[in-house]
Parts: sequence; structure tokens; C-alpha cells
Amino acid sequence: MGRLTRVGDEVLALGAAAAVGADLVGVDLLPIVGDGWAVIELNGAVEFNDEYSLGSDVFAAAMKALVDAVTSRPQTAIASLA
Repeated sequence: MGRLTRVGDEVLALGAAAAVGADLVGVDLLPIVGDGWAVIELNGAVEFNDEYSLGSDVFAAAMKALVDAVTSRPQTAIASLA
């Protein structure tokens, strides 16, 4: 799939991930004829590379987002992960 280029595409992907409460998920988008994208699938087993970076270090950004998500949870939720 091609690179996401419009801010709306990123917002759509983030919104799809948030809708299922995912901290890290692959979002497959299909272009809509004319303009825009449709979410066709969310993947829990994510494989990604620099193609999906949106101009930044995708690996560092994913790690930071996961650490932030876990450390921002209430302590009781973190304890239940052990």
C-alpha cells in the first residue's frame, strides 16, 4: 500500500485503533474512488517498516507510545499485567 499523505488519513487510522482500545495495531486502509480511505482491517500482529513512518522514526515512536500507554494506566491495571 502507498504512503499516507494527508493528515485525515492518519486521523482515520488512529481513530480506528482507538475504537477497539488498541495500544499497537496495524490499520489496513483502502483508497476510496475520488478521495479518502476506508478502514478494511485491524491487525493485532503488526509488522511495520520505515514505509509507514509518516516522516519520523516509526520504531522509536511505537516504543514511546507503548511505554506512555502502560505508564499512564492506574497502578492497579499495571499490577494485573504481571
